[in-house]
Amino acid sequence: MVHTCSSGRVVLSPICSASATPGLVKFDRVVLHQSQKPECIIQKPCNSEISSAMSRRGLMAAAVLGISLSLSQRPHAHAATDQRLINAFRKAMEASDNEAADAAWTEAIKLAPNNAPALSNRGTIRLQAGRWAEARDDLERALQLEGSDAPGRAAELNNLGNAEGALGDWESARQHFEAAAADPEMESIAKANMTLALWEMGDDGGAIKSARQLLRRDGAFLDMRCALTAFLHATGSTAEAEGQWEELQNSEDGVGASLYSRSSAIARVRNRWPPRATAALAAFLAVSDTASARDYDGTVHEYRFATLGRNT
Repeated sequence: MVHTCSSGRVVLSPICSASATPGLVKFDRVVLHQSQKPECIIQKPCNSEISSAMSRRGLMAAAVLGISLSLSQRPHAHAATDQRLINAFRKAMEASDNEAADAAWTEAIKLAPNNAPALSNRGTIRLQAGRWAEARDDLERALQLEGSDAPGRAAELNNLGNAEGALGDWESARQHFEAAAADPEMESIAKANMTLALWEMGDDGGAIKSARQLLRRDGAFLDMRCALTAFLHATGSTAEAEGQWEELQNSEDGVGASLYSRSSAIARVRNRWPPRATAALAAFLAVSDTASARDYDGTVHEYRFATLGRNT
């Protein structure tokens, strides 16, 4: 279906939308924070209680979001090109896998090299595929081309931050997460991403403060409570970490315990959280001051939290 919005842009409605976070604009493609092997946020619930809690944003620290699809209108003389571009957008939306979607977005970009939505969507697809540098380049170009008030800009900033973080540029990632958080619809997700970036950068006090602020606003943000547990343990506040863990286990009528048990918590956050946060949680669960975690480039790092150092 094609709709024309008041800005004069033709918008193709998303075919599939999924979000565990109420209040977000629903986009056509969603993957978890910096996932090396993308999976859908909406996971099969075990019962109606879990399904209900999932709809209230308890499962994730942050998301990588696809941007709504749009085409800039052109003069009638270019109607043939417009139709090919529309067909390319539709083909991308209907693609059954990332490879086909990437090819369709690439075709759209060949037809309209300065089409920001096409670049943004291809960047999102490449982010899902773990093609970090290419994703960053597409998203940067899309942001350069569009205005500061363009629809979906906050999600693009968030996605760019994820690509930069995966490439190890955590300061740039932090800045873009902070910019994305200025949009109320992206605020919680972007601030959660920023919290994880602060921890990865070694700003432990800043990460703990940010996690507390997020939980003060939404006590059912289970992923962030799990992160705060890990942060507190890693910085020596063991008793408070245990208290946060107990609160997590009792959250949402037992849903917290179902989703973040001692046996399943690491699997739930792995590849979504940056490595230092994942290792901090592993150390908490093992009642240890050391743990290892895999970085986005595949390198395994061992973290020693007693000295807040890292041995590679």
